[in-house]
Amino acid sequence: MSAYWYAEAAAKIRDPRFLFMNHGYWQPGRVAVADEPGAIAHDLSEALVRHVLGDPPRAGEHVLDVGCGRGGACALLARESEAEAIVGLDRCAEGIETCRANVRDDRVSFVVGDAQSLPFGDGSFDRVINIESAHGYPDRLGFFREVHRVLRADGGFNYTDGIPPDTLDQQLADLESAGLLVEAVEDITAGVLEALDRSSADRQAIYDSMIAAGTVEETFARRLCKALTESIPQTYRQGTLKYIVWRCHKPGDT
Repeated sequence: MSAYWYAEAAAKIRDPRFLFMNHGYWQPGRVAVADEPGAIAHDLSEALVRHVLGDPPRAGEHVLDVGCGRGGACALLARESEAEAIVGLDRCAEGIETCRANVRDDRVSFVVGDAQSLPFGDGSFDRVINIESAHGYPDRLGFFREVHRVLRADGGFNYTDGIPPDTLDQQLADLESAGLLVEAVEDITAGVLEALDRSSADRQAIYDSMIAAGTVEETFARRLCKALTESIPQTYRQGTLKYIVWRCHKPGDT
């Protein structure tokens, strides 16, 4: 999706309950309870962030979320990790203002910036995360090089996106070309598709609730809901996209 789309979303979705735009993740044995509209979708979106992260950031670490959307991952990190500082970055200024309104924690800050030219010094972060965002970057390799630059030695990069299957080898080559050591590549398409299917009715309920509350522009909400409940799941069923997680780190000094 383009930067314009995210600016439109920030302007047209004003409901503070709408913290996540990711597709979610379902694991067998989970119990999803819809105690209010949007609860299942929110729970599954948080589950995706946890799965992509693996081990949460440790005490004293500095974490950067590139493509932070509406601030949901940063809010989760603040609640469930002992990270010293959490920075969310997004190119969309309107989205950053939404993040600042949605997430209020002394350890969390939000910055407008370009993923391909990160406005931070070398070795600024112990962990960088990027969830469902890099597909919109014109220079993905440039982004990976910037991740390598801002990571400290032995710092981790947790990256996930829906990608065309025939680009998987190139993604791996780009990560390695940027100097990142790829530790694991995981296909979680089945779990993401299951999450989209299981949250379909709940997503409809939260959009209906936001429309009724007047906190979203109705035409935009209906279009987004249809994408998340119909067209996007279909791309995964057809194999047009695969949902892949990469876990990488920047090698330490030798």
